[in-house]
Amino acid sequence: MQLNVWGMNPNGEPDKTIILGDIDGDMVLDRLPPSALSTVVLNITEAPPKPYLGWRVIVNDGSYVYAIIPYGNRTTQMTLAFLFMIIPVLSGGLSIWLFMKSFYAVKFNDIGITEHRNFIPLAIRRKLKRSREKSEKELTAMPGGLTLNENPSNVGLSHDLGAKGRRTVLIATMEYDIEDWAIKIKIGGLGVMAQLMGKNLGHQDLIWVVPCVGGIDYPEDQRAPPMDVTILGKSYTVQVQYHTLRNITYVLLDAPVFRAQSKSEPYPARMDDLDSAVYYSAWNQCIALAIQRFPIDLYHINDYHGAVAPIHLLPGTIPVCLSLHNAEFQGLWPMRNSKERKEVCSVYNISEEIAIKYVQFGDVFNLLHAGSSYIRIHQKGFGAVGVSKKYGKRSWARYPIFWGLSKIGNLPNPDPSGMSTYFWPEI
Repeated sequence: MQLNVWGMNPNGEPDKTIILGDIDGDMVLDRLPPSALSTVVLNITEAPPKPYLGWRVIVNDGSYVYAIIPYGNRTTQMTLAFLFMIIPVLSGGLSIWLFMKSFYAVKFNDIGITEHRNFIPLAIRRKLKRSREKSEKELTAMPGGLTLNENPSNVGLSHDLGAKGRRTVLIATMEYDIEDWAIKIKIGGLGVMAQLMGKNLGHQDLIWVVPCVGGIDYPEDQRAPPMDVTILGKSYTVQVQYHTLRNITYVLLDAPVFRAQSKSEPYPARMDDLDSAVYYSAWNQCIALAIQRFPIDLYHINDYHGAVAPIHLLPGTIPVCLSLHNAEFQGLWPMRNSKERKEVCSVYNISEEIAIKYVQFGDVFNLLHAGSSYIRIHQKGFGAVGVSKKYGKRSWARYPIFWGLSKIGNLPNPDPSGMSTYFWPEI
């Protein structure tokens, strides 16, 4: 190294007017004339002794005597370097681990499906079951006709069914199958479920609300009083007729808003514009009026389409269950300000206070959230299921509108033969 007196020139190069070094190694700075062929430098070749890290050069500018003093600590520097190498890696790994534990909902199944094994012998289980059934019969025979409800959350679902001993369930779907009229509207999984329910629920009385679509001639059956619905402050009339087949009473709704759909497209093309809002408003109000006409024990909601109907019955309530076929579609309309909130509430004929309590989720009017809120508030979160063994849990984990429920149950896929013809959310 070399020392100079005047430092750096304006051009950024070291000043070469006075260059000092130590030629003879006597720890005194020397200066050579420009004609000298040798280079004047300070030569430091030895490493500093342990545990020092480097050298500090100190110069007396009066006597030109200089000294080389060791300084620093190797241990401190090596420790810092080691920490700088491992801390970013460890902190990054810790951040990933915390994120996965806190928010990551996907779990990898490495062992397959395992069945729960019961270690109680079969003979003992049968004996315990007979004893339990005997006790339940004794409770049922008590004066007053009390029945035992094992699930305290199942409010209103375990009550006296009357002399007929049959439950009356109301179902409302836009896909349906009326066998004796040879009218079948089926475009997806819900259509298959509707067909299966019509054929396999003979132990219940079904009130089935369906819309009349365009392009189909519906036979004339029992005419019923029309239903009046209110949309945007105006009243509209929906014609109604009843048709009975075995244990099913079909409630057919006939109005231009329903006839605008077709057999191949029974649902509105969009679910976020005014036309679709008018459709679903009329649909849900008609379902609510049908619930008031018939002495039903349970309303079975399928997806978001009819989830607002129980809201129209408030402050009265009716037991409901919610089946999720595809929770990706929820029925959404914006409620970003008071103007949009007022408009959508006027379309659906509900008050803004009710909409905020039951339907609004964030800045959106959410039909499916209405069903979830109704179950959460009036049934303690009991009554929602997915249509496959895994879809209920997946829906609960994926969609925040269900997080007010303690869980979403599951139903096994009822029609494995139809797996190749339509989409199931489990796949």
